Amino acid sequence: MMKEANKVPPRSIFDGVKLSLEKQKIKMLFGAAVLYTGRRPTHATGVAARGVATVVPEPQFPACEFFTPGKSFPVCLRHSTLKSKDDAMLDFLSASIRFADSDEESLLDILMSTGRGNPLSNVKGIYDALAANWSGNLKDYYLDSPDRLASNIDGLRRAPDSFFDQRYYSEIIVGFRALDSMKRYARFRLMPADGSIETGLLSEEDQRHIWRNERLSSETRAKDYLKQEFKQRISRGAVKYKLQMTLHEVQLDDPASILNIARYWDETTHAWLDVADVKLTTLLSPGVTAGLLFNPGTLPNSLCFLPARSIQDSNCIAHIRQDVYEFTQKIRAARSSNIQPHHMATYIIRMEAKLRAGSNSNITISLTGMHLLHLFRARPN
Repeated sequence: MMKEANKVPPRSIFDGVKLSLEKQKIKMLFGAAVLYTGRRPTHATGVAARGVATVVPEPQFPACEFFTPGKSFPVCLRHSTLKSKDDAMLDFLSASIRFADSDEESLLDILMSTGRGNPLSNVKGIYDALAANWSGNLKDYYLDSPDRLASNIDGLRRAPDSFFDQRYYSEIIVGFRALDSMKRYARFRLMPADGSIETGLLSEEDQRHIWRNERLSSETRAKDYLKQEFKQRISRGAVKYKLQMTLHEVQLDDPASILNIARYWDETTHAWLDVADVKLTTLLSPGVTAGLLFNPGTLPNSLCFLPARSIQDSNCIAHIRQDVYEFTQKIRAARSSNIQPHHMATYIIRMEAKLRAGSNSNITISLTGMHLLHLFRARPN
């Protein structure tokens, strides 16, 4: 598996068609979850604040149109856990920042998570994660490949002290368009401005049994303690972060793994460069927080998506997430304005999908009242 990450899969004239079909299937799967709950399919409950991001006065990165030295932007930043409703469980933490106020159109959205590599590095990774969560067989999922195990160990947290003290990394790689026109790739990181020590890193025991994600019996804090801690922190004064970026100058002999989002770049050759000082001053209400919209495709001219070659290509994740976010946000908006009580609503979605890339499966998802039924009938060809 490690060697495969350094190889470019053979191209096919059907790559584009396959990718388009998979995007539609994944959109429908996540859309089904939103139809039932009316909430985000992941990172459902969060806490957020507004403030200002000011580009550093003397950037060490190449000049570009968007990140002008000293320029300030209104921002909103939202923290949440990936899946669990219990902050003390084993889970990823996230920080999503939009360069706009809560009621304005954003200029840039950066979605970040704990962990330097993204375990969902291609279409197969998405289906494997969905199947593991639905079946509960997390052990086989984590042990499927070294890259997957390493990126999960690096990103999962066990009962950290705060959302604030974490390091958050962008989950995709984007193109960076500097004024010198040199071709570069970029990744972002958010960290506490005071350099607070990161808490919640996995112990050796947790690493050996990473699939055991339940709350420890010795844990006594409330299920929403991270959100409450963030509220208390900002009530005492401004919460300050540092937004950073690391760049890779494209070379003709770059290995395929340079764009593998499950891998992180060597910091000795790819230094983190300060981009902006982020100062949060005002807590957002639960209603405004729930209504915040983010999309990885919201980018200024200085940043761009990289072309996706196939469903095995890590670049496809950015394109899929853009479509999924747009689709599920429209469903959330439509569902919230639906006059029919949710307990009376019935939704039926039928589609062809793949739980694992390479094996066809028929999926029927029926959503009725307070019950959610997933029927998977796999018929590999």
